[in-house]
Amino acid sequence: MKSLLSLLGMAMLLIGSTASAQTVAGKWYGVGNASFDGMNNNYLVELTLEQKGSSITGEFNYYFKNSYFPNKISGSYDSKSRRLYIKTTPVTYFRSSAVNGVECAMNGEFTLLVSKAGASLKGKFSSTSFYALTCPDIIMNLNPDKEDEPEEEEMIEQERTIEKKEEKKLDAPIPVTPIVFKEQTIAEKQFPQRENVDMGVIELDSSNITIQIVDNGEIDRDSVSLFFNTRLLAEKLELTKRGLVYNVTLDDKRPMNEVSMFAENLGFIPPNTAVLIIYDGRKKHEVSLTSTLQTNGTIRLRKKAAPVATTTQ
Repeated sequence: MKSLLSLLGMAMLLIGSTASAQTVAGKWYGVGNASFDGMNNNYLVELTLEQKGSSITGEFNYYFKNSYFPNKISGSYDSKSRRLYIKTTPVTYFRSSAVNGVECAMNGEFTLLVSKAGASLKGKFSSTSFYALTCPDIIMNLNPDKEDEPEEEEMIEQERTIEKKEEKKLDAPIPVTPIVFKEQTIAEKQFPQRENVDMGVIELDSSNITIQIVDNGEIDRDSVSLFFNTRLLAEKLELTKRGLVYNVTLDDKRPMNEVSMFAENLGFIPPNTAVLIIYDGRKKHEVSLTSTLQTNGTIRLRKKAAPVATTTQ
């Protein structure tokens, strides 16, 4: 009799664990930690998730520097591997000293862990390739809100519903993704037709740099595209005080690299003016750029030559 009860208890535990693995819906709370180059900062995180099949929607909200930042999110959850993926969302840069500081574009990847002690989401937010050199991972360990945790019967019913939906998906015909040939943008067509105005040379220590472009003066809805070595880096950017940040690598085969600002419009107060900020390791360079519908403001970048080693006799 005792053996039978033990087996029954183990079966119920297994059902409960499997059911909870099928869904991450609900509210999750915890702390995110970012650490880089001797500096640390914490984010107080609230993750609210809604699940329909394998699709996830909800909110990623966090407190940083005594300020609250709400974000709508979407993603997916793989019930077999228990992996949660969150699509790109902006997260305030961990070194920011101001409430409206620079933001990093980051993706979330978490694993749902289930044990007798309860469930938890462990993982991190990682920066996209543009921000890889400056924005470190934010490591997170999140726990569910006990009041929002579904009861065991609720979990089992959710699991059955999900399984039925997955079976229907398997029976459905596989959609064919059409091939789309990307046409050249207007900026790419017009860029070589405009005169490049040289606005100076900056000498750099490193080949890997971060560039930030911000509005220079009153916000007047001017929009630009950025070119790096005549290739489109980003298009139709509305200039703001907060700025937009990109990581680039210099082409060491070129004697000079170039960053050019192409005016998409002139805003309310022409011409287009912006401040280009270049982070070269711990160094910071600032230069003003101006562009019109006839000219591109261009700054040239040159890597400093390595010092020649000397020998003493």
